Amino acid sequence: MSSTWWVGEEELLQEQEDVLALDLNKSVLISGPPGSGKTNLLLLRANHHYIAHPDTEFYIVCFTGLLRGFIRTGASQYKFPRDRIITQIALFERILSDNGESVARKVGEKFDEYQEKLTVAMERLVEKGIGKGVFPVLFVDEAQDYSARQLAVLQHFSNQISCAADARQGIYKHAADGVEWLKRQVWDESITLKFHHRNGPAILEVADKMMNGKFDHVSMLPTQQYQGDRSTVDVECKPLNDQLIELRRRLVLQLGAFPGQLIGVLTPRGEELQHIVSALSTDSELAGKFTNAHERDFDPEKPIWVCKAHSSKGLEFRCVHLVAADMVAQFHEYERRLAFTAVTRAKTSLVIYHEDELHAFFAAALAKPPKEKIKTAMLFGKKP
Repeated sequence: MSSTWWVGEEELLQEQEDVLALDLNKSVLISGPPGSGKTNLLLLRANHHYIAHPDTEFYIVCFTGLLRGFIRTGASQYKFPRDRIITQIALFERILSDNGESVARKVGEKFDEYQEKLTVAMERLVEKGIGKGVFPVLFVDEAQDYSARQLAVLQHFSNQISCAADARQGIYKHAADGVEWLKRQVWDESITLKFHHRNGPAILEVADKMMNGKFDHVSMLPTQQYQGDRSTVDVECKPLNDQLIELRRRLVLQLGAFPGQLIGVLTPRGEELQHIVSALSTDSELAGKFTNAHERDFDPEKPIWVCKAHSSKGLEFRCVHLVAADMVAQFHEYERRLAFTAVTRAKTSLVIYHEDELHAFFAAALAKPPKEKIKTAMLFGKKP
């Protein structure tokens, strides 16, 4: 199973078939490592619901517009309309509108601020008992991204809720209590998937080292089902301008090596993202082949997606370039999880670019033990 979206039952593992066999009326929590098929299973359960109950209103809820767009790229094979895949903000706006309410978004208002205003308005509806169970089911992807309050609101408006989540990828401060909410919730079925297919062994080795002993992490390397080209991890330590020169060189090569495959260019901060966009825009071989995932004219048909690492949640790419990876350290409250999320977006090729020293957990995950025998002179900084 090497493609993003499954096209036939022959691609399923037994543990995935077991999830699809669950009663549609049950609340389900699907957990598992990156690439284990959580989102695919959520979509297939939604498709099952639509085929069985086409006369009901339900939604697949995504935290970001980028994730919604990514999932919609694979929705053509399902029976349900693409507009059933919706962001949490759009769903809240729709419910408020249905009940004669609205929340005005100010020009320049930050995403988090507007989201909080929507959540407060939705909680007022909940307090009044309005809309309880109005949807037969809501399917919530990347559920670890939501706060406990937001999850409680979603639960109120649905008869039952099905979620896909991975606590190791919780990278939003507001959502820390959401992970605990998922743990406390009494689910009809709570499934933890074991096997996964996305990441090549070289990439998994880095991810396992990052998370060793943290967040109940279980090593992913022994349970990988990767099928594809030999996976590679490269590290480029140089100033940002030189990083961008090397990035452009590699992108041109990868476009030829992986035709029709998505390539992700990620970076922790918006400042570096603008430098990346400028550099690619001035390259005659790349100018028409990339899209800025944060712009209104985002084009998912382009082979190269440029986005902030936070927004890469739920996405996957044949090749990932993490530019200015040293800036991950600025998100110290969850930098390990942010790095893990970025690294595990890559299927076959991962390139880490940095100028300043990476934090110990990141540097150690990328390092390799020496092959030659360690001699005493080496302890004094001398070459063997």
